[in-house]
Amino acid sequence: CIAVVRRMTGVSFVAPGDSGSPPIVGSRGLVEATARGGAVARPAVAELTDASLKERKDALKKGFMEACRTFFRPFEGAGEIFAEDIAFKDPVVDIKGLGLYKLNIQMLSGENFFGSLVISDGWIDLHSIEEFPDDPYKLRMRWTMGFTYRFAPWRPEALITGVSEFLMDSEGKIVNHRDYWDSTSLGAGGKYVPERFLAGVIDMMEPMLPPIFRNKEPSPLHSGVWKLLRKAPDYRIYRRPAGGRVFAIGAPGTSPSTRALAQALQSHGLTPGQELLVHTAGAGEVLPATTTSAGDFPQNEIVYGVALESPHPW
Repeated sequence: CIAVVRRMTGVSFVAPGDSGSPPIVGSRGLVEATARGGAVARPAVAELTDASLKERKDALKKGFMEACRTFFRPFEGAGEIFAEDIAFKDPVVDIKGLGLYKLNIQMLSGENFFGSLVISDGWIDLHSIEEFPDDPYKLRMRWTMGFTYRFAPWRPEALITGVSEFLMDSEGKIVNHRDYWDSTSLGAGGKYVPERFLAGVIDMMEPMLPPIFRNKEPSPLHSGVWKLLRKAPDYRIYRRPAGGRVFAIGAPGTSPSTRALAQALQSHGLTPGQELLVHTAGAGEVLPATTTSAGDFPQNEIVYGVALESPHPW
């Protein structure tokens, strides 16, 4: 499968940390990574003024919001936003150059031939766009993405949550785009770390398993009663728009205690709050653990949950 994708799209699939990965270009026009043969530099360019940089970042934020709303359809004006030598990496793909970058986006959105054969019904739920206090040339976008695999008869849906980190060059164009997935790259304290070899490929293949071999996400997610915010290996974080409550439960197929769930959240820098009982079917009610009304629901539809205390990324 990987070989077919490579032949049809020109996209390379490599191990994290492969020495063939493209160098990352820093905000001041110097290559920060080391390529084969030693460090490579490019001529420095005068940096943007504070006012120009703010204006540029505001424009990028608006562009990101529109791109997420339309799922990159159509993907236009790339040359105004991205540098010709942009480097992109996620847990599956590692590419360099604007042409391959556009091809990858068009494949994901189903706008080219290969993408139209493999993917349909794509969407992105944008949660936030954050700035880095220690680097004014960086932005981080936090999102949930979903799409359907066309070629499987049961039409499985892939769900990914994570962040995109963008680095601008001295002219305000994006020169590096790095995606981290919560399922493969979430580290201690909630920091993102490079994923293990093939972790992304395995994660993408999991939804393709026949339904009898995998655990389904709760039905309130598919009906729109809940919004998925984080898909971590051991837990899920959702928002219930009715009331706006943000809460966590164990990953499908698991039933952790509230203590174990709280420890998992704390390991990723989050603050657990009230203990909950969560109805994983129907209207997806989220109730205090002390309630007596949980008996109104079938016992196999009730799981323990934990509310999230602010501040949190959502």
